Amino acid sequence: MSLHGLGVPYTLEDTTGHLTTSDYNDTYDRMFLRVVPAMIAPNRPVLLIYDRGHRSRSPLTVPTGIEASWSSMIDLGTKKDLSEAYVVLGGPGGTVIPLKNYLKKVSKFGGSSLYRKFQALDSNEYRWQKCILPGQTWTCTNIFNQVVAHFDLKDPSEPIYDKMSSGNFFIIDEAYGQVAVELLATLILMRHIDQNKL
Repeated sequence: MSLHGLGVPYTLEDTTGHLTTSDYNDTYDRMFLRVVPAMIAPNRPVLLIYDRGHRSRSPLTVPTGIEASWSSMIDLGTKKDLSEAYVVLGGPGGTVIPLKNYLKKVSKFGGSSLYRKFQALDSNEYRWQKCILPGQTWTCTNIFNQVVAHFDLKDPSEPIYDKMSSGNFFIIDEAYGQVAVELLATLILMRHIDQNKL
């Protein structure tokens, strides 16, 4: 199963492969997203996602001040079970949603923690699942089971063929570019849930 759209997908290179700090640069310079930690309160992990519109020509830097035009905020709270976690969509003053109401398990009866759904600001439902398709570490589908995005994390044991590329890619169907920030925010949350076995 591959992306279902007819356009050229956004092929965003994840420059570090890390959850908390990375740039996502589109191969064709149509999109550039940045993830950085924010120092809002001690011992409270918060991530900001910035939509910069085009490729970064400079090394990873944190935009000046939290008031800078971030597009999404992920507050993981102080409890490991994410019971205090929430997401802010649409930038400062945007929609605040507790994580438990946003990124829910698909099955209400004890299903996999790594199979979750969310309703995006475009009012459509999307689902993330881990390792369901060959070559895709994470796959996001719509309600018709069509792939709208996938994340491919390079296996550390794979050789490095090109020192200019990390080998980590976040691919988004061109038709879903308007929800790219939400797709990235939910991907980060899914990877966090997986890494911490939540």
